[in-house]
Amino acid sequence: ITNVRDGEATKQYTAFELAFNKQYSNKWSALAAYTIDFARINNADPQNPNQAAYNWQMPTWNQSVKINGSYELPFGLKWASTYQIQSGPWYGRSAQMRNALNQTVTIVAEFHVDRYPTVRLWDNRVSKTFRINEKQTIEGQFDLYNTLNASTILSQVNTNGPNYLKPLAVGGGAN
Repeated sequence: ITNVRDGEATKQYTAFELAFNKQYSNKWSALAAYTIDFARINNADPQNPNQAAYNWQMPTWNQSVKINGSYELPFGLKWASTYQIQSGPWYGRSAQMRNALNQTVTIVAEFHVDRYPTVRLWDNRVSKTFRINEKQTIEGQFDLYNTLNASTILSQVNTNGPNYLKPLAVGGGAN
């Protein structure tokens, strides 16, 4: 447990959302939303010279848009789709150095160097409901996730050195 003074190591979040909803009628429905959020994160007071030199406290803005809808197709088929776009997360920069005990330690030099690319996902579904008897139905669905086959970078080397800012290989393959 660490004692902190008032206002030290606090986290404040604010978000605003605007939504539009078109309820189901005339064979279709839609919902669109825009969200913007703000995070103000205060670090604890520095306890050593490195923390004093690299005590970054930058506010963070994030945005996202989500649109989904459905449409009734001929032959009892239903199509639903969702498109989502959001700000990529921030990444920092760090360096590995040896301390006085000759141990390798990672020191964060900058917390907000840049953002990963914007994340865009488009998912689709086609479904059909079959009536078994008066009280029972069964529904078949076909889902196509990530329709545009987006391959957004979600992780990369952020430690200074020869691989700085290169994407990481995941599961044996390269991104």
